[in-house]
Amino acid sequence: MKKIIIASVMILMVLAIGIETFTIIKQKQSIEVLNEKISEMKKDTDKKLAEKVIIHAYKEFKKAGNLLPDGSVDYLIALSTIHSNFELVKNSYNGSDNDITNMLNLAYDYLDYVHSLVLKFDSLSTNEKNEAWLKSFDKYSAADKALNSCISKYALFDKVGLE
Repeated sequence: MKKIIIASVMILMVLAIGIETFTIIKQKQSIEVLNEKISEMKKDTDKKLAEKVIIHAYKEFKKAGNLLPDGSVDYLIALSTIHSNFELVKNSYNGSDNDITNMLNLAYDYLDYVHSLVLKFDSLSTNEKNEAWLKSFDKYSAADKALNSCISKYALFDKVGLE
């Protein structure tokens, strides 16, 4: 009788361990499924943020490229507004795409350079002005190339008006 009881207890223990193991495996699978869903949601959120940032960066950056420096107060205000708006766009991006981060930094560097140059431009010598224009153009070109790369990467042609 003792042997039957011991055997029964052992069978129950094996069953309990089996059930516990099955429960743990199911929980792990559920956690993996949830982690995959969270990862997908994060990718979707990152993509939406990236698209939004690229579109706004494009709009502000192109406004700056269309501004013609005439030394007027209106020019200074327009440039300051673009600089400020772009800074908001840049600071809004916390995604993981290094291309976007690089583009934002290049474009902001250009805007920052032009903004800092405006007030002292008239006091520069002709040679310094030429150097400043060349440096400004180089910064603009690098930022424009990075921006176009981001637009292509996310296929945002239609959303930036390039239909």
